[in-house]
Amino acid sequence: MFNDNFKNFEAKIITVIVVINILLAIGVFASVYILSDRAIICDLKNRSDSVYKHVRQKIKIRSFYDLNTIADEQSELYRQMLQDFNSLRESANIKYLYTAKKTTRGEYVYLIDGYEQQAEDFRHVGDLIEPEIVKQLTRTLEAGEIVYGHNIQNTDWGAVYVVYYPVFEAGNIIGAVGLEFDANLIWQAKEQAVRVSLL
Repeated sequence: MFNDNFKNFEAKIITVIVVINILLAIGVFASVYILSDRAIICDLKNRSDSVYKHVRQKIKIRSFYDLNTIADEQSELYRQMLQDFNSLRESANIKYLYTAKKTTRGEYVYLIDGYEQQAEDFRHVGDLIEPEIVKQLTRTLEAGEIVYGHNIQNTDWGAVYVVYYPVFEAGNIIGAVGLEFDANLIWQAKEQAVRVSLL
């Protein structure tokens, strides 16, 4: 009888120890995952700010006034900025790089889309900005905030990290710049790390 009680007690102790070890392992994994995630986002924010300094030098302020319709894509101003943006995009591993503004009708539209013009999702001057982007752009275009992504977004067109910067002239917000970093390699490395840690 004593042996049976001792064996039951021993089994309960072992079960408690196993459960505690599992909970500790989950806690350690969650802590490492969260810290790793924060480090990645911090690095992406710093990279964004660094790239934006170069983008800002290439922006022609008058583009926010002179570019309004697809017909304006024939102008030298548009062609030069598109070329500059494409060069920056390719050298900085940016998936999308574009400028936008709010029109006098209150619509948010694209101006310069530093992307392959043959691409299906290339945006022309005056194209309306997608509703899912407008919410973040509102904070930038209305409040003048830099809007950093809180995480990497896994979208239909791949993993991206998004930041929006306001563009000012004489203290007034005249437009915004959108940077969307290609984060596919980071996303894949993160998923791989999760799979390995679960084994």
